[in-house]
Amino acid sequence: MFMGLVLAHEIGHFITAKRSGIKVLEFGICIPPKVCTLRTDKSGTKYTLNLIPLGGFVRLKGEDPDVHEDFHAKDSFIKAKIRRKVIIMIAGVGMNLIVARALFTAIFTMGTQPISVLPENALISEQNSYLMPTKTFLYEE
Repeated sequence: MFMGLVLAHEIGHFITAKRSGIKVLEFGICIPPKVCTLRTDKSGTKYTLNLIPLGGFVRLKGEDPDVHEDFHAKDSFIKAKIRRKVIIMIAGVGMNLIVARALFTAIFTMGTQPISVLPENALISEQNSYLMPTKTFLYEE
């Protein structure tokens, strides 16, 4: 479950970076060391499978200051406008919110089953709920 959430988070960064015109050098599943390259797309993005199963990462052009030609390129992250940088950074959290909303919506539209049915003399409060109803409440509903 954790792996899925981290990958969804990284997909948010990945999609917004691609749409912003920033070159994505690598989309890694799991944490390095690299096991293999799964594929390389037309734009040169490498999709890699790595050894340590704790999430993933997106490597953008211009993140490494030691590579001067990438660091100062027009399609690098460092040369992007601040608005684009902020959108790319927020996109990961936004994707987590979208996934959470979708999961909760799916779970709650399936319906809920009562945890248990309480006896009538065990009224804890005046309000009944669908999760821990009394028999009278169930018959009325």
